[in-house]
Amino acid sequence: MLEMAKRFGDVVNIVIPRPHQAINLHEIQGRVKGLGLILIEYKDIGQAKYARNQFITKEFSGHPVACSFFDEQRFRNGEYDIQ
Repeated sequence: MLEMAKRFGDVVNIVIPRPHQAINLHEIQGRVKGLGLILIEYKDIGQAKYARNQFITKEFSGHPVACSFFDEQRFRNGEYDIQ
């Protein structure tokens, strides 16, 4: 994913929330905020907009990619849950 993200701009940070250990899927969904998301921070808003427009035309593991912007402060605080 990082290599694909780099094609669309200067990646500052990428976060893929994962459980620390292999446990039951139903258990981790409530405990790992942002599970199933890939959060990418680009150098500037122009690059982020370009990347978003490129990602929405792609598929990942046979599924269309949904892309949106995320609150910067929550990203910095590690609050990856979608409200």
